[in-house]
Amino acid sequence: MTAFRKMLAAWHALAARVRYRLDNFFTRGVTAQFTILFVLMLGLILSGTIGLWLGLYDSQNKDVSSVGHKMGEGFWDAVWWSTMHIFDPSYVSQDYGATTAIIILGLVISMLGLVLFGGVIGLVSAGVERKLDELSAGNRPVVESGHLLILGWNTKIFSVLDLFEGYHKQVNVVILANHPIAEMLAMLRLGRSLSKRIKPVVRSGSPTQLAELERVAFRHAYSIIV
Repeated sequence: MTAFRKMLAAWHALAARVRYRLDNFFTRGVTAQFTILFVLMLGLILSGTIGLWLGLYDSQNKDVSSVGHKMGEGFWDAVWWSTMHIFDPSYVSQDYGATTAIIILGLVISMLGLVLFGGVIGLVSAGVERKLDELSAGNRPVVESGHLLILGWNTKIFSVLDLFEGYHKQVNVVILANHPIAEMLAMLRLGRSLSKRIKPVVRSGSPTQLAELERVAFRHAYSIIV
């Protein structure tokens, strides 16, 4: 009994250590998460090859439409059978008539494949949402040169932008103010009488911090209005 308890404790310690490593790996970002899903997907595909030992190519399964025979009825045929169950869950319907072990194996692989695909879709959706949030937050650096840089925010900014609407050449305007991006864009849309030529690039941040000024390329601006 003592030996069993020691073995159980060692198993729990190993599981906790593996879970800890996986948690740390997942926090490294989307690349790490996709890597784990890819490894799990590959492992699931390879696990389907145990069908070779469960009688995938026995005479009872000879006429089953899901069982391929073009690669010598060996490992690669089993890999193809497993892969099709993962990428096309409806493929399990073609196991009709197969032995019980093969039907159960196909169902398990298809169900686990749906779970992994759900994880991939979730990661893609979260990545797109995160990227949209980053863009709307205005955290990306400005790649401009010779632009007009406006630091700060008050009601005079509307008349300044309207003044440059009648300028004889295109003016690139960048605004850095300590307000949310969505709020500034809404005020620009409502407060300007003209908005045909000047489409300012808006960034949220403190105009008194050098790092924020570097983000709006203040060294390359031809004019700065405070």
